[in-house]
Amino acid sequence: MAQRSSYHSRVPKSHSTYGFITIGVTPCHKSTMTTLNHPADENITNGLKIISYGVNSKGEYELTPDDVWQPVNVVNAQAWQEIEKNITASKDKIADGRASCLHYYMTANQMDTGLLAQYTGQPRWRVCLHLMPFFFHRLPADTLKKYAELFKIFPDDLTQGRLRPPLYLHQ
Repeated sequence: MAQRSSYHSRVPKSHSTYGFITIGVTPCHKSTMTTLNHPADENITNGLKIISYGVNSKGEYELTPDDVWQPVNVVNAQAWQEIEKNITASKDKIADGRASCLHYYMTANQMDTGLLAQYTGQPRWRVCLHLMPFFFHRLPADTLKKYAELFKIFPDDLTQGRLRPPLYLHQ
């Protein structure tokens, strides 16, 4: 705990204001940091500047260039590709009649059955049943309303099988 308060006392106050993303502290020395011509991907940070700190050879915290975080950009891009692949697979399952449209909304919003059950206040086994078209088409209106409110769509979108963009694209 003492190290945590020491960190916060050494971080410049001007860099902890709104509009910056602080990535973290990495033990690195100025001589080992290399300058790359790959700035942080602004699509990932929504245009916010990335501020990160490293420990220099004297044991003091100092700003590190944001281009040190190029591997973060690569990993984030790969993660979004994987998410898009899962969404496409979900759409294929729905088109084949192997899953209800609830499966798409769950996948597109990066949820699993446990999290969806938690948000809707239902047992997980019931949510698993709702992912199957046979059971989904028999859902009562109040259950459909819970799902629709969670995904910020209309209950008719669920009953008609319309696939709206995920929540993270609504903002």
